[in-house]
Amino acid sequence: MRDGGENHDVLRLIIQTCDDFSALEEPADLELFLMEPETTGDQHHDALLAGLTVHLCRQAGLSTTPAWTREDCRYLDSFWWFGLDHDQTRLRAYNFQRTPSCLRSRGVIFNAENLSSV
Repeated sequence: MRDGGENHDVLRLIIQTCDDFSALEEPADLELFLMEPETTGDQHHDALLAGLTVHLCRQAGLSTTPAWTREDCRYLDSFWWFGLDHDQTRLRAYNFQRTPSCLRSRGVIFNAENLSSV
């Protein structure tokens, strides 16, 4: 996922996911939304999805998060800087500070400002 175009597509899906989650009203819809997804085939994306799910649950004030978000395969061995090159040191520090802990703990550095369509 080093390609800028692919990052843009993933970012659009993430924003849409956040918007869709915030529109859920029925408990059954929430339960369906939080079911374990199939792997994306990319451990970076799987970790991002797990962290995003935990973030959304916390934002919604839910008392628990899905068990699948805590599986070992949902964590990276080293930091992955979503959309950033190695030479962007200042931007990396900025994004690190603004990454929700549930993403950062999984090795995903993703600025929370990217989670909103507003």
